[in-house]
Amino acid sequence: MAFILTLTNDQPFDIGQAENNWVAIATVGYDDETSATYSIFISLGPSAGDPPGTCHLYFALVEHDGETGHEHDFLDGLDTLSKIPDRAHRREILDAVCAGVYALTQQAEPDIVHFASVRDKLPPKALSKYWSIADVLRRCGMTCRKADEWHGRHAWIAKRGT
Repeated sequence: MAFILTLTNDQPFDIGQAENNWVAIATVGYDDETSATYSIFISLGPSAGDPPGTCHLYFALVEHDGETGHEHDFLDGLDTLSKIPDRAHRREILDAVCAGVYALTQQAEPDIVHFASVRDKLPPKALSKYWSIADVLRRCGMTCRKADEWHGRHAWIAKRGT
């Protein structure tokens, strides 16, 4: 497999909204040996029982198999290593995720944003992408802090105007 990065710095996200749910999608590349394409998927929306203005942030790298139509969400950096081994490509994709989170947060204007690690007991290096997201939310005018670990999982909460 050879991943080909097609992402550019000026590549816009497709952003959509349905009720209180926002999504941003951008294609980042393809596998030149298979029919697989790769996209960033970011969502920002409420969960059942959340107070108004509260959103949960979710982001993933999505692999789409053009032959079968099957899609697979990669939620963790370890899972993407075999698909995108080049560190520079992985950094560009993280930068694009951050740009997408910024654009989505600016449009949705949530009062509170929650997000959490997918895996537990992550080492500091693996937590760096989450700290990058926290920095983005701070640039959006929110105060962001890390919550206490829960069963080894890490979570952050960002609030507007505090």
